[in-house]
Amino acid sequence: MFCPICKFEVDRFLPFGKPERKNARCPVCGSLERHRFIWIAVCSRTNLLDPDCRKILDFGPNKGFEAGMKTIPDKEYLTADLKPGRAQMQIDVTNIKFPDDTFDAVFCSHVLEHVPNDRRAISEIRRVLKPTGFSLIAVPMTTAMTFEDPNATTPEERKRLYGIADHVRRYGPDFEDRLKEAGFKYTLLKPTDIIPDVFLKLIGVPYKLPGVYLCLK
Repeated sequence: MFCPICKFEVDRFLPFGKPERKNARCPVCGSLERHRFIWIAVCSRTNLLDPDCRKILDFGPNKGFEAGMKTIPDKEYLTADLKPGRAQMQIDVTNIKFPDDTFDAVFCSHVLEHVPNDRRAISEIRRVLKPTGFSLIAVPMTTAMTFEDPNATTPEERKRLYGIADHVRRYGPDFEDRLKEAGFKYTLLKPTDIIPDVFLKLIGVPYKLPGVYLCLK
């Protein structure tokens, strides 16, 4: 097995999650399946490696992905999270404390399902992007149509409805409507679009893994 983020070869990836997923977590950098896929997607389908892409904001960063970003020279890579101590900056994604057109790239992977006003968050991400910038946005797709109940306010109610106590909705493919409403132009990148099947197995990425949205202003 090979991790494209930390570049280490390992005998196997570790199990992770409930229910448990085999070959999920890199024992070296801690990256999960989606992090390894997003890393390949951003390196192969964006200008991340170009000198012009300098200022980057990452919401809810993974340690492995963060370590990989720090290996790319001449980047101002900033991490953010709503909860203190989890990133370099404590920032609410629905109220990003930066001026318009600040960042060349904004990453937001598996964050919006925790955010009550996700439409505001998507608009804020677009606002702080430069006109030539891009965002990679990923959410878990677990239902045929997005479902949320604002009356579900307790962890018990949310776990019953959404499967996880700190989620506030389930997303379906109609999530794209929210990207359109914010004014994004987008492309859905799936693992099988950019990674050969044999390599998917090598890096521990299921071919049915939900894709990531490459969003442009």
